[in-house]
Amino acid sequence: ALAIQATSEGLWDWNLRDNSVYYAPRFKELLGFQEYEGMDNTVEAFQSRLHPKDQESTKQAFRNHLGQQSHYDHHCRLQTVSGEYRWFRVRGNALWNEEHIPMRMVGSIKDVHDSYLADQRLAAQHAVTKILSEAYTLGDSAYSILGAICTNLHWQVGGFWQPNQIASGLLCIENFEDVPGQYPSFIAETRKTTFLPGIGLPGRVWTSGKPGWIPDVVQDANFPRAPFAEKENLHAGFAFPIWVGGQILGVMEFFCRESQQLDSELLAMMGSVGSQIGQFTERRAAEAKVAQTAIELERQNQNLEQARDQALVASKAKSEFLATMSHEIRTPMNGVIGMTQLLLDTDLTPDQLDFVRTINSSGENLLTIINDILDFSKMEAGQLTLEHIDFDLRTTVEEVLDVFVEQASSKHIELVGLIHAQTPTALQGDPGRIRQILLNLIGNAMKFTEAGEIFVQVTAPRVTESEVMLQVEVQDTGIGISPEAQLQLFQSFTQADNSTTRKYGGTGLGLSICQKLIYMMGGRIDVESTVGQG
Repeated sequence: ALAIQATSEGLWDWNLRDNSVYYAPRFKELLGFQEYEGMDNTVEAFQSRLHPKDQESTKQAFRNHLGQQSHYDHHCRLQTVSGEYRWFRVRGNALWNEEHIPMRMVGSIKDVHDSYLADQRLAAQHAVTKILSEAYTLGDSAYSILGAICTNLHWQVGGFWQPNQIASGLLCIENFEDVPGQYPSFIAETRKTTFLPGIGLPGRVWTSGKPGWIPDVVQDANFPRAPFAEKENLHAGFAFPIWVGGQILGVMEFFCRESQQLDSELLAMMGSVGSQIGQFTERRAAEAKVAQTAIELERQNQNLEQARDQALVASKAKSEFLATMSHEIRTPMNGVIGMTQLLLDTDLTPDQLDFVRTINSSGENLLTIINDILDFSKMEAGQLTLEHIDFDLRTTVEEVLDVFVEQASSKHIELVGLIHAQTPTALQGDPGRIRQILLNLIGNAMKFTEAGEIFVQVTAPRVTESEVMLQVEVQDTGIGISPEAQLQLFQSFTQADNSTTRKYGGTGLGLSICQKLIYMMGGRIDVESTVGQG
């Protein structure tokens, strides 16, 4: 009895035959019970105090032990009488009869809350250090940092706020949820809220410049998101600033599902993490400045005028050569494509058929790229001319739409074409070049649209006896183009985003060629777009 009283661990004895449990006084004391308070001698009394996230793992650990007759050693959170969840180490061994049936299980619990939290804090700090060592900017590592802190501390939600000069407040630019989509109302409110200095948890930390802690945000008078936190069962919260060059670059905040009193050690460590992130940002900025300075010095050492003149001469010579050689370059490729198409009409094994189709598709793609380069070179050399022949506008548009019908169907995109009744269709011009422009514009719309529709509309805003002004609109519901990207959209060898070439392919010449062709026809081309809308 004296040994039992002296140990820091609380003992328990589970009778597996009648499912009754003896909990020693020290066991109950560790959970906050007074001597005069009782605790039911049942397994359910223990299970009811398990943290919801530890319920299944604890039960599974018991099942594994009873089934495999191995030592039982498990960490879990138990709710004390005060309502606080604390980490305990639960150990035990079962006793089996001669028939290998478990009859009894004896073990102990030990409060390891402080040491466990210390390990969590160190793990979180080490995880952040590792992320920063591999990151290039804070922007591309913010989500990973939020996730590392939430995961290692067992907190549920994180957010990264940065000052916005236009809004004169803090805006949330990144969020993390331990279970994606678990806190939609709180995240939505966070995303649309701007916090002024001193308002809310981020605003308070922004003003004070120090880490902050709220035991229960639902009960906090200066927490505007309290109704949304209460709805999704978020309670304790803390935040810390990120200092860079004497200014606060941002604020990171975190929330968990339980109320928690101030953890000074955790808050101090998170303040250190904020300083660490700030130092990383300063170091990366210094590295970028050094790299930029090196580039500028290199440029100053070059003879820019001579290099420019040489480049112009070389570019002109290249354009003239490619324009002259257009027939010689196209002819062999047309021969390759033609022969593969003939080969497709012969008896082939499945593997041979697949190989030939791949050759044919690759040849057509290469021919398209060659045509773009040759057209561009002809334009640069001033050797591209337009035809002036009779053609039917409706037939030309329908032929182009027919090319994309199968692709639109496979992507479940609605492809619609409309030529207004008042638009003349018997025209004179270059139908081949009009077809080329439409193929490029509709092809781009098809390439960057995953759902919705593509709408092609042709009207004639001005009609005279000798001239018809056509207005062609290609509308889609694709990924859209940012205002910055729109400024360089029609430049040669460029695309809206550098990642676009890798994901979708292309030379970046299509729209530049379309623009030059339209200019040659006396027209112009414009773009209107919203990111995420098309």
